[in-house]
Amino acid sequence: MKSCGQVLILFALLLPVFASGAVLALDSGYWMVQKRQMQYAADVAAMVAGQAINESTASTYGTGGSQTIRDAAKTWLGNNVDLSGCADNEDEPTTAQRCATNHPPQSGPHQGDGRFVEVIINVPAQSLFYNLFRGLGFGTFFAEPTIYARAVAGGLQPLTYAILTTGAFSNSACAQDPMCFAGSGGGSTLGGNLCSNGDIGVSGTNTTVSGSVVAGGTADPGLQGASYVGASTNPACPDPPCDFTGYPTWDSANSYTYDLHSDPDGVTIGPGDSYGGNKIGALNIPNNAGSGVSITLRPGGWQSITIQKGTVTLQPGVYYLDGDFNLSGGTLLASGAVTFVVKGSFLVTDGNIGTSSSRVSAVGASYVKCNTLIYLLAPSSGSNKVQLKSSGAVYLRGAIYAPDTDSSVELGGSGGASLDLLGQILAYKFQLSGTGTTITYEYGMSANALKPYLAE
Repeated sequence: MKSCGQVLILFALLLPVFASGAVLALDSGYWMVQKRQMQYAADVAAMVAGQAINESTASTYGTGGSQTIRDAAKTWLGNNVDLSGCADNEDEPTTAQRCATNHPPQSGPHQGDGRFVEVIINVPAQSLFYNLFRGLGFGTFFAEPTIYARAVAGGLQPLTYAILTTGAFSNSACAQDPMCFAGSGGGSTLGGNLCSNGDIGVSGTNTTVSGSVVAGGTADPGLQGASYVGASTNPACPDPPCDFTGYPTWDSANSYTYDLHSDPDGVTIGPGDSYGGNKIGALNIPNNAGSGVSITLRPGGWQSITIQKGTVTLQPGVYYLDGDFNLSGGTLLASGAVTFVVKGSFLVTDGNIGTSSSRVSAVGASYVKCNTLIYLLAPSSGSNKVQLKSSGAVYLRGAIYAPDTDSSVELGGSGGASLDLLGQILAYKFQLSGTGTTITYEYGMSANALKPYLAE
């Protein structure tokens, strides 16, 4: 009987231990569910605020950030998680504050960066049995549990620039600067802001800018009508965000060049089509082709496209070129939104593209990020470029993107040429020469295509 009494005493002493273990086992699973719920809430609220960055017209933010962006996260939390009383720009909110919405982030690798927003949730954990267990007198042994969740979303600020160059270098010669305006004679007009991470050179007097000019290096004051922003107030351009994947590629089995000399009566061809036992991969319309030549092309992976004469109409879609696109005559049209993804160069030395009422455009296509019209990939070797220097009329709408350090964009007409781009140019290096060029920034072009993303 004595041993039974000892067992009872031992059981009585160990009962709280067994009970606490059982309580912790039951409630820890419940807390994990709450943690997932709060982390999901923080993620979504940060993404909502990230989208607010996309929709903002600001190109930069002060150290205090934007209350509008913070309020976007607060509103979502208030409507969905009952966390409307969040603190602003608080690194570690207390459980009494419950949460904080920080723009820019107050901690982590994106601290102080206005392209990101931070949401922190810190709330008392709900329990099935734990709080009851603490109420029985065991509170001194166990701290009150809390649920902590944090998320940082990148908004990928819309680029409010007509031309942006990422090359951060300087040179005494305009032609070697990251951004160079070298024309003279008939005027060129740039409707929008300019930003260069390096120098901006001007060696001509024909370019008028209706916007701000920002340079990380030295900006030549020769641009007419421009409002220069000192490097001390805005020393760098935002990162171009328009990388995208999922485009078609060229199949080396499609190696036949469709060489068109006579009018094929409006035939339609695409990469991989059979012709004389061969599979088409390239198009060539030489200068000695018939005057009435016309053809329609389908999107897909092409090896190269060369047009010297006739009329070529593009069906909507993505046109990948493993080599060059070369227009030196004739007319290029499109029946819908198109994008060129080019591993070689995109060269227009003569001929016409689109019309003033029907531009060759990338806008409106669901398969294109940032409404990119021409996307220049890093070359396999050497350098590549987008060169639009036709003596004809060129009407384009969309973004021209050439971010690689071996890539550049060169524009300029001659004679009675008209080069009219409605959109943006985002490049490592840019040069404008010649006459008659108009570039007009179209607000919202990038923003409408961008999606926020979770960065932390």
